[in-house]
Amino acid sequence: MGDICLAGERLQEAERYHREGLELRRQLWEEARSLEAKRFLAVSCEKMAQVYGRTARADEALECYEESLELFQQLAQEAGTAESHDDLASIYYEISLLLPTRTGRRMRKEACRIWERLAQACPDAPQYAYKLRMARK
Repeated sequence: MGDICLAGERLQEAERYHREGLELRRQLWEEARSLEAKRFLAVSCEKMAQVYGRTARADEALECYEESLELFQQLAQEAGTAESHDDLASIYYEISLLLPTRTGRRMRKEACRIWERLAQACPDAPQYAYKLRMARK
């Protein structure tokens, strides 16, 4: 529901749904401590960051992105799957859009580096080459 509200510019509702989802995912993480629970929490942090970004709360967005980034870095290291590395690259890219600074440019380069590796390692998965092209624009 939060994504639907966000897409429809119903930002207060989107924030409420994503905040509730984040609280539930934190509880799940505390109980389960599984890779799946960690990914759910990372995605929920990312969703809250998107809401904050859309409501001109850059500091709060960055805080949520940083938490999501830390979790996705752990997942990429622990799971080592193409999906986990793609998630990590996506967060680097989203942060780069929020930060029009040297740090943002560094984040975009890191996203591109990961997608380039994925495109080479997974030639049958064209989404990585596509994301790389889009990020380089």
